[in-house]
Amino acid sequence: MVENHECLHEDMLLGQSRKIERLDAELSYKKERLDELKEDTRRMEKKIEDVGKSVDDMNQSIHEFIRQSDKVDSDIKNRVTKLEQQNEDLMKQIEDDKTESNARLNRLLVIFGLCLTCITIGLDLVFHFI
Repeated sequence: MVENHECLHEDMLLGQSRKIERLDAELSYKKERLDELKEDTRRMEKKIEDVGKSVDDMNQSIHEFIRQSDKVDSDIKNRVTKLEQQNEDLMKQIEDDKTESNARLNRLLVIFGLCLTCITIGLDLVFHFI
């Protein structure tokens, strides 16, 4: 019976030993898998960090573009204001020139009328004395 009892204990020890070996193998596999997952996590964190830097760079570029766009808009507004002022000045100049030209034309017409009147009086005198 002692032998039987020893066999039972040996079988139990062997079973427990196999179970421990299997658990050790599973533990080893799980440790390897955990290490792989940690490495994958580190790579993903690095990629996320790179994406974050890219997003920051894009935001900076967008802000720079908006700032330059505002400056260009301001420059365009200033140019339009100057062109409008130049247009008003030219329109005033044209109106002044037009007024001056009309005044000259009126003076020339008056002189021409006086000349015609003088010619008419002269011809009347000539025909009167003939």
